[in-house]
Amino acid sequence: MSKGFKFSVIVPIYNMEPYLLKCISSIINQTFKNIEVILVNDASEDNSKTICENFQKKDKRIILINKKNNQGLVAARKTGLNNASGQYILNVDGDDWLHLNYLKVMSSLIEEKNVQAIFPAHIREFFGKEDVVKNKLPRGFYNRKQIENKILPNMLSYK
Repeated sequence: MSKGFKFSVIVPIYNMEPYLLKCISSIINQTFKNIEVILVNDASEDNSKTICENFQKKDKRIILINKKNNQGLVAARKTGLNNASGQYILNVDGDDWLHLNYLKVMSSLIEEKNVQAIFPAHIREFFGKEDVVKNKLPRGFYNRKQIENKILPNMLSYK
């Protein structure tokens, strides 16, 4: 069992209607339950907003932010981050989904290794073919100083 920490799962959304049911369902059905799900609808022009609203009505852990103007992926993620209250943040794209025990595995690693951040590999499925996409960072555990000096400077739009 967790030590009481919470994950904030941020999902930036722009015209993701075909994928949202699987994406959001995979998050709210996690075996690790202490989460908040921040859906940032970046002025979608399809039915993404309605799908998000329906999920929000059914699950009190969902926070829906509807932006009036499309500002792009990085701005949507920053909006989610500014509204997050969890001790750990997970970014999930609107066309991605999580395995049922994903957050439970992450929480176990956090507890066992006392880590500040985890950068796992992920699986990309494209036309029925799956590929493992690994991070460019060397595998290992990083302390706060290493994260600040080696990881954050290489992240997209970090300031």
